Amino acid sequence: MYRVLIVDDEPEIRQGLRLKIDGDKLGLELAGEASNGVEALERLEEEAYDIVITDMNMPVMDGVSFLEACRERHPDVRLVVITGYEDFQYARAALRHQASDYLLKPVAADELADVLAKVAAELDGERRETAREERTRWELSQYYKEMKEHFIVRLVKGEADRASAALERAHRFGLDAWAGTEVRFLTVGLRERTAAKSRPAQSGTEADTAAFRSGARPQSGDTAEDGERQWIGDRVSDRSPEQFRLPLELICRERAQESGGACEAFRDASYPGLVHFASAESEAWLRDFAEQLAEPTAALLGFELAVGFGGPAIGFGQWKEGYLSSLLAWHLSESGLPGEDRRAPAGRTALTGEELKVFERYLERGGARSVRARDPAAAGRGVRRFASRLRQGHLPAVPAAGVAGERNAHCPGPRRAAVAAT
Repeated sequence: MYRVLIVDDEPEIRQGLRLKIDGDKLGLELAGEASNGVEALERLEEEAYDIVITDMNMPVMDGVSFLEACRERHPDVRLVVITGYEDFQYARAALRHQASDYLLKPVAADELADVLAKVAAELDGERRETAREERTRWELSQYYKEMKEHFIVRLVKGEADRASAALERAHRFGLDAWAGTEVRFLTVGLRERTAAKSRPAQSGTEADTAAFRSGARPQSGDTAEDGERQWIGDRVSDRSPEQFRLPLELICRERAQESGGACEAFRDASYPGLVHFASAESEAWLRDFAEQLAEPTAALLGFELAVGFGGPAIGFGQWKEGYLSSLLAWHLSESGLPGEDRRAPAGRTALTGEELKVFERYLERGGARSVRARDPAAAGRGVRRFASRLRQGHLPAVPAAGVAGERNAHCPGPRRAAVAAT
């Protein structure tokens, strides 16, 4: 409903106008009254009004002065002028200040209703146009964000165009300042958990109370407490990180937006359960950001956040290596290696060419991820062996195309053994 303010120095006139306006029918709320222009301006400052019905001949501040001040301070308010004088000066003032209509007293109810219905229809049209413009701006902003993320993904996959074209597109997306500075990558994902880690044990009384409230009964065990704990474990085991991909992505994107451009969030379709960040801030800032990200993830989703920090990359040409190093660090983190082994080696700005080729083939096609889905324990052992060999320089042989398991059967004897070891 649109809010209406009635301005007239005579109380009986204000009351008469109230009686002539069918607010429910016209979609109007008779929200306030004022006895002169000064009082009306004070009301407009204190509350929001859409339509003002005003007299012209008033004390303290006459109608002409009020129209001038109202148009200057509140240009969106619609003005309907009512006066008892057929004075050309009043009519000219009403037209000059873009009043919606000009009525003479005494005002007939149907005439006033027609004018107010016309004003309400104009306001409806303006609101629809405003909503349409806002929707268009929102769609353009979403398209801009999608195109920006697509550009970042192309850079980290090494699929960007020539350097000059990449710089031009980076300028378009506000990333040109990152072209010659250190950029770090962060990869995050939900860590697999066990029932014992996901929820602390309850006392017998707490377990009985929880079972009673949920209507569940202990299913097995020597005591009610044992049965309840087994039931809790069964319920928790049903919760998989795969079920929380979208909530994790929403949390990550919200945090990236709150950073004010300090980092950019993006997703790689090859790893649907992971979210990645690129940032030109320091490593300390990125680690603090990861800690702040882990808190809402644990509180809202109930999962621990596994993180991987990549080495710094200078120039768009190194973004792929920096991104892959964060993927490697994340896989090492997920494999359960000691904390000191989860970081990229100190002092390194990028993977070596040989390491990069091996790691690319192993990781780009989701090798460790697909194996983990079939056999998590085997995946963990494989990643640990793979990481150990990378560090020691004993690089496993990886087929030129496809995941290792897909081509293993076609490898000759020694090569097949090397592939199987990864």
